[in-house]
This record gives sequence, C-alpha cells and structure tokens, in this order.
Amino acid sequence: MESATRFYLVRAGLPEPRINFPILDDTGWPIFFLDMAYPEKLVAVEYDGGIHVRDTRAMEKDIHRKRRLEDAGWRIITASARDLPNDMADVIASVRQALATRTASAPVH
Repeated sequence: MESATRFYLVRAGLPEPRINFPILDDTGWPIFFLDMAYPEKLVAVEYDGGIHVRDTRAMEKDIHRKRRLEDAGWRIITASARDLPNDMADVIASVRQALATRTASAPVH
C-alpha cells in the first residue's frame, strides 16, 4: 500500500518522496525508517494498515515512534486504507501544504 500511496502523490504532481528513509541516532545507527520522506522539509508520509489498530503493542510502538519523530521536528502525514485508492485528496492536500510551508529545522542524516 505504500507503493500505491507514493504513486498517487507523484501522479498529483508532488515530488518523488524518498522511500524507507532512515532516521539515525546520534551515533549514526538507524532507529526508524519512514515509509516516504521529504527530508529537506522534514515531512514524512506513513501508511498505517489494519495491524496498527488490531495489535495494541504495534499501536503503542507507533505512538511512541511518532512522538519521537515529531519532537525531532518531523511533520508526519498518515494515510490509511480509507484513503486508498479513491480519496487521496486529503492526504495529497496535506503533503502539498506541508511541502509549501515547511523549512527543515533539524539536520538530516
């Protein structure tokens, strides 16, 4: 579903996002991978499937991960099955707005 999300973003005229973009800790070790990223703007697009609501541990892990990314300055835009394939308009609009208004405020590894 990440590939389909990326397809709709690019088809809407948005730049091609980086795929499986690593977020590194202070030692250079990857601690997270973003589904899709525009690192120069600190904008990420994540696809959350059904596992994210059926598995409490996965949901809690995702909440912690999202909070850490936001604390580091990332804008996280989440897409779900509801958005695909017919109604990507909201996700596309959010990505377009974020790319137009944000400037990177933290170093990108």
